[in-house]
Amino acid sequence: MSAYAHGSWHQNVQPTAIPAAMAAEADDDEEPLEADEGYGVCCSLTDDHFRQAYAASLSSSVVDYPEEFGRRYHAYRAGKYPLPNDELESERLNLAHRLIFRLLGNRLFLAPLEFDRVNRILDIGTGTGKFYATGAIQMGDLFQHAEITGNDLSAIQPIWVPPNVKFEIDDVESSWVGHQKYDYIMCRYMAAAIRDWPKLIRNIYDHLNPGGWAEFQDMDIELYSEDGTLTDSHATKQWSRTFVTTLASMGLEPAPGPQLEGWVWSHGGFTNVSHRKYRVPVGPWPRQTFFKNLGMLNLIQTLEGLEGFSLKMFCGVLGRTREAVMTQIEEVSEELKSGTIHSQFDIMSEAQKDTTGPNLAPKSQTASPASGNSPEAVGNLATGALDVDEAEHYSNPILLQRLIAEFQLIRHLCLKAYLITQPRMADVIMLFGPAVSEAKLRTLLLLRIPNADVMKAYFAPNDESEMDRLDFNHMLVLKTLGKKLFLAPVPKEKTHRILDIGTGTGIWAIEASDLFPNAEAEKVIGNDLSAIQPKWVPPNVKFEVDDVESEWVHNEKFDFTFCRYMAASISDWPKLMSRIYENTNPGGWVEFQDYDLLYRSDDGSLTDDHHTSKWTKDFLDGFKSIGREPCPGPRLEGWAKEAGFTNIKHQVFKLPIGPWPKDPYYKDVGMTNMIMLLDGLEGFTLRMFCSVLGWTKEEVQVLLMLVRKELKAPAFHAYYNLHVVYAQKPETKDDE
Repeated sequence: MSAYAHGSWHQNVQPTAIPAAMAAEADDDEEPLEADEGYGVCCSLTDDHFRQAYAASLSSSVVDYPEEFGRRYHAYRAGKYPLPNDELESERLNLAHRLIFRLLGNRLFLAPLEFDRVNRILDIGTGTGKFYATGAIQMGDLFQHAEITGNDLSAIQPIWVPPNVKFEIDDVESSWVGHQKYDYIMCRYMAAAIRDWPKLIRNIYDHLNPGGWAEFQDMDIELYSEDGTLTDSHATKQWSRTFVTTLASMGLEPAPGPQLEGWVWSHGGFTNVSHRKYRVPVGPWPRQTFFKNLGMLNLIQTLEGLEGFSLKMFCGVLGRTREAVMTQIEEVSEELKSGTIHSQFDIMSEAQKDTTGPNLAPKSQTASPASGNSPEAVGNLATGALDVDEAEHYSNPILLQRLIAEFQLIRHLCLKAYLITQPRMADVIMLFGPAVSEAKLRTLLLLRIPNADVMKAYFAPNDESEMDRLDFNHMLVLKTLGKKLFLAPVPKEKTHRILDIGTGTGIWAIEASDLFPNAEAEKVIGNDLSAIQPKWVPPNVKFEVDDVESEWVHNEKFDFTFCRYMAASISDWPKLMSRIYENTNPGGWVEFQDYDLLYRSDDGSLTDDHHTSKWTKDFLDGFKSIGREPCPGPRLEGWAKEAGFTNIKHQVFKLPIGPWPKDPYYKDVGMTNMIMLLDGLEGFTLRMFCSVLGWTKEEVQVLLMLVRKELKAPAFHAYYNLHVVYAQKPETKDDE
C-alpha cells in the first residue's frame, strides 16, 4: 500500500545539464584541472590505514557479530532484530530493493518532493546501503546538494560513497540525538523490526522541518491466495502463520503495512496522507507480463531468504531443532516452486506532509492495472484478482523448477561456459533431475574449458567482480555526462530499433528502454560476447550473445546504435564503423563513448619514472601487439567521417583518478573513478601481462601494489580522457 500527499509523483527525473566546468572541458581539452591543496593533508587513502581507521571507529559491540544456527547477526543491541546481516542476507536485500523499485514503476519514492527544497534526508533502516540495495546512495545522486544519512543496527554499508551520503550505526527506537531536522524521511522494510510504531512515527514527525515529508514502504508479510490454491494444509501456509505469530510473541510487528495510515493520522499531526497498496505475487504464475517478471524476482528473493527468516525464530524462540526447521523450509520451497500455489503478499507505501501544508482529505487509492506491460499503468493494486498464466512453463512443476534453476544460474555464474557446455538449460537440468542444485551446476561448468578463440576477443574477466565494476563504470560515465545516457539528439518519436554494442551487464540497454516507451517490442537489442545480462528485463529489451566483428545477421536496420567501452576489444575499427553505417536507417544516429587509456597529468606529477607510467605503457603496447586498439577515443571522429556519417560532434571529458581536483564536481567524479579502477586493476592486467607479455603472476601483483599506492597518493594528479562522438547517417543520397 502507498500513501502520500497531493497524489502520485512520478520520478521521471530529467537528465541534468553538464556542469559549466565540465561543459567547457568538453570543448577545450587544454585547460588543466586545478588540484585541491587540502586533499591529502589530513587523510590517507592507503587500504590498510583507511580500513584500520574505519574499524577503530567502530567499537567491538558493533562489529563483533555473533553467529547462531550457521548465520551471522548484528552485534549492536544484539537480539533486537531477528534476521541475519551476513552476505546472503545482503544479497537478498539487494533483490528486495530491486523488487520494490520495479513495483513502484522504477521510482525510489512516491512523495512529491521539491528537489530544490530538500536539504537533509534520513533513510531509516538503510540496510546494505549499496547502489542496488538501498535508496541512500541513489538518493545521493538525485539530491546532490542534500545531506543524506542512512542508519542501521549493522555496519554493513560500503566505505566509499558519494560525498553527500553518510551512514550511522544506531537504533531508531532509542532517543534521537540530532539537533537538525530533516526535509524528507524514508522508512522501509521495517516489518519485524519495530516494537513501538506510534512512538517511531512521533519521533519522525518531531524531526521533520515544517512542510517536510515522510514516506513508509512496508509489508503485510503473511502469504495468501485469492483463488484458494494456498490452504491451511500447505506447509507454506503453516510456515507463514508461525512466522507471523512468533514475531508478534517477541513484541515485533510483522504486518505494519495495513496499519500505517491509521498510525500516521493518529500520532504526530501529519496531514496530506495518501495510502497505496500493492500486491506482490510469489512466482511467475500471473498472466500479465509485468507481474510475471515481478513474481519471478520475488520468488527468488523469498527462496533465498527462507533460511534467514526462519532459523533464529524457529530454533531460538520456538526451540525447534535446526534439522526440523530445514525440513520445513525444504517443503515450503518445493510448494512455492511447484507452480500450483498462487500466493502473494501485500506491500504498502505511505507518505505524508507536515502540518504546514494544505489540509487535504486522506486518499485511499485503488485500481486494477490497465496493462500488464507498463509499471506506470499498474499504479495501485488493491482490487481485482491477478490472472493466472496457464502456459506449461508456469503450471508444470518440473518445468518451473528448471526455469528457477536457470534464473539462479544466470544471477550467479559466468554464462559463457554454460553456453558452450550445453545449448539448452533443460539439457543441463536433465543430467541431474529436477532437484538440481547450484553447486552441482557450478561443478559441471567448472569441468569445461571455454572456447579459446572466443576468449581472445576480449581481455577482461566476466565474473561477478567485473560485472560490479562495469555497473560502477556506468555510474561514472553518467556522472561525467550530466546524468545523460547519451548526447546524440535522438528523436524519440522516430526511434523504433536500438542496438547496444558490447552491452556488458545490460544496464544501459535497460535504462534506455525507459526513454523510448512507444516503439515496437524488443526494439532495444544488446549484444555481447558474454551472457551475463539479467534474464528478466523490460518487454522491449532482449540480449544476444554475439561477436560484433563477425557477420551481422539482423534483418532490419537500426535507428540508433550505441557503442561504448570497446577500447582494446576491436581489431578493425574502420570495418566496424562501416558495418554500423550499413545497418543504420537513413537519418539514424550512432554514438560512441570510449577512452584514450593513456594516463596523463597537467602539472607534471605523473612522470616516466612512475610505476603507473610503466604499467600504462606496457598495457597499451601489449594490446597493440595483438592487434587491439587501446585508445580508440581520439580516432572515432575520423573513422565516422570515412564511413560516411555526417553531423559529427566530438567532445572530450577529463576523468581524474582520485578526489584531488579542487572543483567539487571533478572531485566526486575522481573518487568514483578511482574506486572503479582499483576494483578492476587486477582483472585488467593479469591476462594481458601473463599471457601476452610473459610476466609471472607474482611479478604482476608486485607492480599492481606499487601502482595502487601511486594512484592513491594525494600528490599524484593523473587523469585520462573519455571521448564522445555522435553522428547521423544522411537522410538521402544527396545529403552524403
